[in-house]
Amino acid sequence: MIREVVVVPDQLQLILTGNITKEEVTLLRERISLYIDRGHQELSIDLEGVTNIKTAMLEALVAIHNGLENKGGHMKIVGLKGEVKKIFELVHLDKVLDIR
Repeated sequence: MIREVVVVPDQLQLILTGNITKEEVTLLRERISLYIDRGHQELSIDLEGVTNIKTAMLEALVAIHNGLENKGGHMKIVGLKGEVKKIFELVHLDKVLDIR
C-alpha cells in the first residue's frame, strides 16, 4: 500500500508498506506518471515496510526507471531488506536499478 507521498522541492518520495497488490501497482504507476508529467524528475521509493513484492511491481519499477531516465530523471530504491531484497538480487534488479 502507498503509505505516504512526500513532494520536496527537487524530489518525489514514496513510502510503501505491506503486501502490494496488482491494483495498487496500477494506482502507483498512474500516480507517479502524474508527478513525472508535472516535471518531477527525481524519485525515491522506500520499500522498507514492504513484506512481499509481486512480479507486476518489479515490472512497474523497471518501467518507471526507464521512463524517468528517458526524460533525464533518476529513480532510487531505498530500504530493501529480507525477502524483498533477496528477490531483487535473484532477478538482478540490484544491477539495473539504483538501490541504496
